Formats: sequence, structure tokens, C-alpha cells
Amino acid sequence: MLVGEKAGGFNLEEVLGSGGFGAVYLTKGPQGNPLAVKVLYPPRSWDTDEHQAWTRRADQFIKEIQIASKFDHRNIMRIYSSGILFWHPKDPLNGSQGPSYSTDYHLPYYVTDYLPDGVDERLRKGLIGVEVAVMIAGQVCDGLQVMHGANPQVLHLDLSPSNIRLARGGR
Repeated sequence: MLVGEKAGGFNLEEVLGSGGFGAVYLTKGPQGNPLAVKVLYPPRSWDTDEHQAWTRRADQFIKEIQIASKFDHRNIMRIYSSGILFWHPKDPLNGSQGPSYSTDYHLPYYVTDYLPDGVDERLRKGLIGVEVAVMIAGQVCDGLQVMHGANPQVLHLDLSPSNIRLARGGR
């Protein structure tokens, strides 16, 4: 839905995936390196209850971005940039607008490394043996230990193979 839009200075080039609360888009960094931009979905309607629920999700998403931005660890994805994407549904007369309409969506986003190789995909293809699984589990535990030792303590509530991404060299 947002392909072609800009989040900060980043062009949203294609959808890489989507989940319950947002979509991830491919973009390019200043040196042409691939990056990923996660954008919270807009509310489904302007109905008061739906919009209030979305506002709570957006506030939580922003809080998670602020907390995650503080980590600088080899086994925790780095957040390079974050902000609010002002988006108005395209219409033939006005096109996409900035924050000038009362119906504009203010969609929080963040920019991180693009890591196309996921543990879930490798598992589906049978590409993870016992030794590699132990190596990955050790690195996940290393990252979790840093998060759990933070002040305030951070608990990862969505740990699953689809949320474990692999960088070059197996990190």
C-alpha cells in the first residue's frame, strides 16, 4: 500500500513482508546498501474504538523503537532511523499529501538492516543442522541476555524463527 512513498529520506521500494501490525519495505541507504523499513499499519477505520485501539498500538510501537534504539550489540538488530510517515490515501485530485488533512495517517516507522535470510526459511528448506541450530541459539541467548540485563529490563515477547534473521557469515 505504501510502495513509492517516503519514510524520512527513504523510498519504500517493495513489500518484503507483513504481519499483524505492520509491513516491512525494502529501501536503500545512503551508500546504496539495502535496508528494511517497518511501518505500522494505519487504522482500519476512523471509528472511535478502532482509532483508540490503533493509537495504543502506535504508542507501544514507538516505545519499542525508543527502547530498541538504545542497544548496540552484534546479535540485536540496529535501528538506524525512525520517525512518523505522514500519509493520506491517494485520490485522483489530491494524490498523497503531507500532514495537512485531518484524515492524514501518522504512521510510525523505523529503519534497520535488511537481512533476507531468516531462520524460518532455512528450517522449511531443511538447511539447519544441529551444529548450526546450537550456534544460532547461542547467539539468540547472547542478545537476550543483553536485553534482560538492561535497565529497565527488556523482555522479547515475540521470539520465533520468523523473527530471527541471519547476517552474512552466520551471525
